[in-house]
Amino acid sequence: MPQSSEKQQAVPVGRIWALFLGSFSLILLSMILGLFDTTTELVPTHDKVDQACLAVAGLCGLLACGAAIYLTRGLTIIQRVMLPLVFLLVTAIGIFLVASRLSSITEGWVDFPAGKSHTSQALLPISRAYQTRGKGSSQYIQTMPIRSNLEITREDFTFMRNHRRPDDNVKNYDEVSSRGYFCAKVSIEQSDKALRILHSGSQKLPQGTVILCPVPTRLP
Repeated sequence: MPQSSEKQQAVPVGRIWALFLGSFSLILLSMILGLFDTTTELVPTHDKVDQACLAVAGLCGLLACGAAIYLTRGLTIIQRVMLPLVFLLVTAIGIFLVASRLSSITEGWVDFPAGKSHTSQALLPISRAYQTRGKGSSQYIQTMPIRSNLEITREDFTFMRNHRRPDDNVKNYDEVSSRGYFCAKVSIEQSDKALRILHSGSQKLPQGTVILCPVPTRLP
């Protein structure tokens, strides 16, 4: 008993809580940054930047996991296994969200310099729409021919579900096949070498964005 008590006293509880709060605060920071990330860049894609964000997130997650393994060495076996995994996931997700938000905002400043871009209205054909389940379910559309994933309102998704194209026989409650039958009426901004959709990113496109295409564009 005395040995067990000494082990428990040796556990740096304060440092464990500090690591947890630090990891969790990253997710809160990403939510704050999301208030400034209100566009979706179509061209260029910046795939290498996204890959770098993923790599940094994975590395930071492993470092947090290693720190948790060291700090929990005085706890039970189950705690020593579960806590490092929790720190790994929370830290990796938090770092990726923060890095991706920051990179998106920075790309917007670089690719769309003030005074060197213009905005206009456009109709983007929609390939499909779908919704996710669970707490805080969301609805999304995928555009074509340049593919992007954009969040829409529940009302727009219901509109698509109630006005399916005539040859859509799937009748999937959580998915609507468009293939160019529906369009997204969006505001776009264009510079010399870049194109992005406004009022999107971390927020939903305004209600009424989805309409029936005046001239449907069918995918082969």
